Amino acid sequence: MPAALWTGALSFGLVSIPVALTSAVGSQHSVVFRTYHQRDMGAVRIRKHCGIDDELLDDSQITRGYTAPDGRVALVTDDDLVDLPLPTAHTIAVTGFLPLADVDPVRWRRPYLLQARVGGAKPYVVMREALRRAAKAAVGKVSMRGREVLVLIHPYEDALVLRTLYWPDEIRPTHGLAPTRPVALADEELDAAVELIDAIGPADLDDIRDAYQDALQQLVTAKLEGAPLPAAEPVPATPAVDIMAALRQSIDDAKRAKHPAKRRTRGRTKAPAGSGRR
Repeated sequence: MPAALWTGALSFGLVSIPVALTSAVGSQHSVVFRTYHQRDMGAVRIRKHCGIDDELLDDSQITRGYTAPDGRVALVTDDDLVDLPLPTAHTIAVTGFLPLADVDPVRWRRPYLLQARVGGAKPYVVMREALRRAAKAAVGKVSMRGREVLVLIHPYEDALVLRTLYWPDEIRPTHGLAPTRPVALADEELDAAVELIDAIGPADLDDIRDAYQDALQQLVTAKLEGAPLPAAEPVPATPAVDIMAALRQSIDDAKRAKHPAKRRTRGRTKAPAGSGRR
């Protein structure tokens, strides 16, 4: 189990559940690059210098601060942040409930796992099963990493997941992204597009591979072993085509991919008994 990023209580009415927050995702999926000096392969280190006297600084000499519009700077220490009069500093405060489907995925930010701490086993399971039975997710707030965040809590397998959400004013408007002029759509075009969706069929997220990471791994392996580098595949041209013809061709291709024609086997047919020449 990864180290806890936050510990406190999940407040559910008068029920308080001691919990720890850990990341729900890992970094082992990706090939990790580091920076090196080309001449001698020494690892590159980032050093921090003062912007006034160019003095090299260590972490003990550095603090955070806020610069006001008039240029004044208010320094803020770790102790200042710990002592903020904020109820959500050590508590995930549930403020209401709604169906998970009512939250647009554009609001989703990052998932975390909620782990029950000592004394929290029963209330943890009670909340998990209550959310499951009610088909609802809990909405609340918590302070973490220097800010108060909006969160959504819902069951996932046998655990509770806390998903941070973007605040409403953080979502950019979609005005001007879609075509502004009216677009004429024929019913047969929409019918064909829906037919293509049905022909392609459901997606299995667990079966989709990350081709970029596969290609990166092949590149790194070739570099380490002094082997020829994998050749890039040519990018096919995308000429403008009639959308109806493209939909029909795509439907045919999808159907053939789902139901490939079986190879016919040629064999000799056995003659019925007594049918031979005398």
